[in-house]
Amino acid sequence: MTHKSKLYAPTRQGARIPMPDRGGRIMPASGAPVDITKHYYARLLADGDIAEVRPQTKPDHSARAKRGTANRK
Repeated sequence: MTHKSKLYAPTRQGARIPMPDRGGRIMPASGAPVDITKHYYARLLADGDIAEVRPQTKPDHSARAKRGTANRK
């Protein structure tokens, strides 16, 4: 997995972090894929201004998952 495939997001609500490699667009609160090997983003990470966003897994609420009988007849 490359560093570019990871999402990073601001750690403070309402923070406005410009992304100079994207024309100064503001990083969305939900995160954006960034190249953390670039000094600018590495510094933001080291200072605690951004953090890696971990994908959230959705719980399986299906009837089969609840019964634990996925392949039983």
